[in-house]
Amino acid sequence: MSTSPRLTVVLVSWNSLENTVDLVSGIRTFTRMPYELVVVDNASTDGTLSFLRDLKGERCFRLVENASNFQCARATNQALALASGEYVAYLCASHALVTEPGWDEALVRFLDEHSDVALAGDLWDPYGFLLPSRRYVSIR
Repeated sequence: MSTSPRLTVVLVSWNSLENTVDLVSGIRTFTRMPYELVVVDNASTDGTLSFLRDLKGERCFRLVENASNFQCARATNQALALASGEYVAYLCASHALVTEPGWDEALVRFLDEHSDVALAGDLWDPYGFLLPSRRYVSIR
């Protein structure tokens, strides 16, 4: 029996203290199943890194502190290399919307039921410009 949580939540941060605090609060409040949180900070200087360091003692929390801004893609790869969950949820502090209890359970249930799907999530379209594409399927 595995002791790893089924879900790893990945977050990349850089000078986004308010959004990072909000997102971590949302994760803590609305995530129902056991999870691990892997955060890669890209040399924040606005207090984000200090906030994240205060979380270091928490169970299932991992922090990578980059000495410079590695940008999103490279930092995400760093986080993915540390992920131990069966599924990974990548969240962006600037626009991630973890606002409903059980968001994690719905995601994991969907992926369990659709083993042919490699990537799932919410499409955020606040301006109504989402173009139809064969690359994604909307399931409601």
